[in-house]
Amino acid sequence: MKKLLGVWVFGFALILAGCGGDGGGSSGGGNNTGGSNTFTTSLENTIKNVELTAGQQTEVKFTHTSPLPAPITSYKDLSINLADTMQYVTISSSPLVKKFDIFDKLKKFAGMTKAKADSTAQVTAFISYAGDPDVCSSPLRYGPYNFTADIGVEPTSQTSSVSPNAATIDIINAGSFEICIIITSPIDAYLNVSDVSVDLIPCDLPPAEDTDILGTWTGTYQCTNFGMPDTGGHIELTITKNADGSYHYTDSLGGAYDGHLCGNVLKFNGGALGGYYTESGTLILNSDGTGSKTSIWNSIPPGMGGTCTDCLNKT
Repeated sequence: MKKLLGVWVFGFALILAGCGGDGGGSSGGGNNTGGSNTFTTSLENTIKNVELTAGQQTEVKFTHTSPLPAPITSYKDLSINLADTMQYVTISSSPLVKKFDIFDKLKKFAGMTKAKADSTAQVTAFISYAGDPDVCSSPLRYGPYNFTADIGVEPTSQTSSVSPNAATIDIINAGSFEICIIITSPIDAYLNVSDVSVDLIPCDLPPAEDTDILGTWTGTYQCTNFGMPDTGGHIELTITKNADGSYHYTDSLGGAYDGHLCGNVLKFNGGALGGYYTESGTLILNSDGTGSKTSIWNSIPPGMGGTCTDCLNKT
């Protein structure tokens, strides 16, 4: 991370500047020949008995921390499995005392309730850094997505899955983050969502040669910050390999990071050795031998931040 002496920094911005090289990478998209790992993350009562009014927008904001089964840096990609998530969604006519409304579920299983043709709800989600009070206007927007919505009927999604972009994954990778969900419902109802299903796609690409990444990298960095002036200047990274095959690097500004190499992309997270910020991002090894590093950082506690771009050369 980039810091001014005596100043706490961190946060989020979305415009990523280029810094030469081919900018290519293998961190996103692609076919998953190695299979995916699906796990559920609990929303911990953040979407519980949310009252929906027909024809009106309902806004839900919360902070979420997602414990992953392994470091996200060890995966090539992730996606939100909307189709599988529907089993954790309940739409009821009255507030639920427990996880689901028994009467409404019985109606569903008995075939007493069917979704109407006009029972489509729209859902739009926004993601931002932890502590952002304006998360509902974040440029990291997903949707709107259409779902069936009727009392006692398990919803169905017209979109099977959603793949977050690199900026969103960096925010998720940082640990805690803000979510805003805006729902337009066709009916008066109460909404409960207990869990979300996530597909993690393992890396199926051979890593770049150690000789291409290990050693010292020097160059320049530029951070677009909020809550403090933008920063930039000279930076030096020293990259080594851990005993378990993962990678470790320190920089000349006091940061320490660990990550995994998938193809020519090193995904990392870490932060200040003093513990006052976290940072995550990617270092792409370009075909011309240069390195392009982008990252998003969050202060501890939240309040300041930025998106940083490094242009690097191996020495």
